[in-house]
This record gives sequence, structure tokens and C-alpha cells, in this order.
Amino acid sequence: MKFVLADNIAPYIDLSVADNAWTVWFFALLFTLRIYFDFAGYSFVAVGIASFLGVKLTVNFLAPYTSQSINEFWRRWHITLSTWFRDYVFLPLMGSNKKWAAFYLFLTFTLSGFWHGAAWNFIIWGAYHGALLLVLRYLGRPFYGLMGNYLPRPQIVSWFLTFTSVTLGCLFFMETNSRRLLTKLLTIITPGAYSWENLQAVFGSYSINEASALLFILGLSLFVLLMEHLAVWQGKFEYDLLLSRWLSPILLALTILLAANTPSEFIYFEF
Repeated sequence: MKFVLADNIAPYIDLSVADNAWTVWFFALLFTLRIYFDFAGYSFVAVGIASFLGVKLTVNFLAPYTSQSINEFWRRWHITLSTWFRDYVFLPLMGSNKKWAAFYLFLTFTLSGFWHGAAWNFIIWGAYHGALLLVLRYLGRPFYGLMGNYLPRPQIVSWFLTFTSVTLGCLFFMETNSRRLLTKLLTIITPGAYSWENLQAVFGSYSINEASALLFILGLSLFVLLMEHLAVWQGKFEYDLLLSRWLSPILLALTILLAANTPSEFIYFEF
């Protein structure tokens, strides 16, 4: 995950482009994939080493990118940290005063942004996810409870809305330049920034070899995400398939062949 997927996606991400809405979304999508494969790879390395020592660690991710809602996403993403903030921040703050539960939920997520760093982008990221949960709880559920019989929502729509929301959150997370972040936010809400010329610019910036390599890595990423989803849906450990006698040597060979020439440090080493 880390060496084959995250490290091969990283060189394609350019934070400097802020005036093309398609490009802003595309790089945010790439970063969304990169941070997951980077952090999940780091976590599974820890799980694997611990298992050699006879210690069983909590699996930190349960196919979060196939979640149908933000609530479900946070039940599947960075489970150990989410559980810690729930047990040692949210519940002690709230106590028996459930009237202030919404405020304490928002505060908890904002503090989770501080955990990643004191920069404004992390604080905004935490507050953004807290606000999403409140919107879903106090507006989304009542709306679909009232209109659900008249306005059916296919699972693909729920997934798309959730994943798009997570991708927008990753835009906050990856952009450390506050002024450029504001420019990007203004760009993605500007209709003219979605022109056909801007869309062509996204694909025209890569050579045929670069585009082919990126498409291959994205296809491999999609395969991994779907494999995780099927395993969680079937109630199995996500990577049982990879432990088979015939597939493990193939994956080892692919890791050696496809590992990035210039591997980077784990993103979460910064935190």
C-alpha cells in the first residue's frame, strides 16, 4: 500500500495549481487516496510486526472509503484515535448534560484537528468534519425521514456524497498555505472554473507514459478498495485473500517491481 500505491501517487500531486477547479478536485482526490494508503500501510506494518511477536493489535481501518455516510466513515477511519477521542474527550466533556452534545461533538472534532498540528488547515479540517456530522444528524436524517418514501436515495448516491465530502476535507488537510486554500475554495464554487478548457488542461499536463502509469496505479487502488469493501461486507478480515499461497509470492514480486524509485516518509510520522 505504502510503497506501491501511496508513493507512486505522490509525485502527481501539485499543490501550486489553484485556478482550475478540475485540477483542484483531481489533486484532492489523489491526496485522499495517498493519505489512506500511506497511513493504512503504516498501520498494517505495525499489525504485522506485532503478530510476529504474538501481540494482536486493533485493525485501524475497515474500508472507510466505501462508507455510505460520514457517521459510518468515522466508525471505519482511524478507529483507535476516534475511539480515544470519544472515550477520553467527548464523553467526559458531555457527562450527563446531553443538551450540549452537539457542541461537545463539534469541539471534539476541532480538537482532533489540533492533534494533527496547530496550523489553521488542520483546525479547519477537524471543525469541518464536526460540522458535517451535525448537519447529517440535525438536518439530513429528519429530511430523509420525512421525504424518504418520496425521494429514494440509491446507495451509489450516498457513497458519492460521502466520498466527495471526505475528499473536500482532504483539501483542507493537505493545503498548508491559508491564502492558497482560500483561493482553491473560491475556485471550486466558481462555475467558470469548470470550463472545457480547464478539463483538457488536467489531462494535457501529462505525457502518455505518465498518464498510463497513473491510470494503472489508480486501477490498482480501486481493486484494493473494492477488495476491502467485499471483505468487510462478508465479515472477514480485509486481507485474508492476500495470505493465500499462490497470491502472496505474486504480491511480493509486484511490490519489488512497482515500488516507487523515491519512497517518501510516512505522512503520519509528522503527527
